[in-house]
Amino acid sequence: MASKPNKKARPILCIDCRHFKVTWQPSHPRACSAMGFKTKNWPCFEVLATSGEPCLKFSPKPRKEDDNLEKPKDNNHISLKV
Repeated sequence: MASKPNKKARPILCIDCRHFKVTWQPSHPRACSAMGFKTKNWPCFEVLATSGEPCLKFSPKPRKEDDNLEKPKDNNHISLKV
């Protein structure tokens, strides 16, 4: 018997995946490098529609730890108008 999907689980979105790529083809602007296909729709939606299951190749993008830290302001420069 199949288990019920967890509705509280975060949905898989291509924009958060390291395999998601943007192409130059207007007819197929999005691609999945892990599965090797291009599509007009989001690849995660194509996988779900085709297989009935969420993408199993999803791998989160690495996050930079210093994104959340404020950069110190540089107060060493003086701006003068002459």
